[in-house]
Amino acid sequence: MSEDILNFLNERYPVVLQKIEAVSDGMYRCYGNQGIYYARIGQYRTYEEQLEDSNIA
Repeated sequence: MSEDILNFLNERYPVVLQKIEAVSDGMYRCYGNQGIYYARIGQYRTYEEQLEDSNIA
């Protein structure tokens, strides 16, 4: 599942992520060329609501 999330994030955002690890339920630490990013993934909020919280959008 982590590989699917990594692929999804690399397709959607203008960063290159090499590794992803679960921090907690729905929260992931992502390692990329330009630093470390965090992604919160859940279905309880709309895409627009999640986009507002995103630092890499």
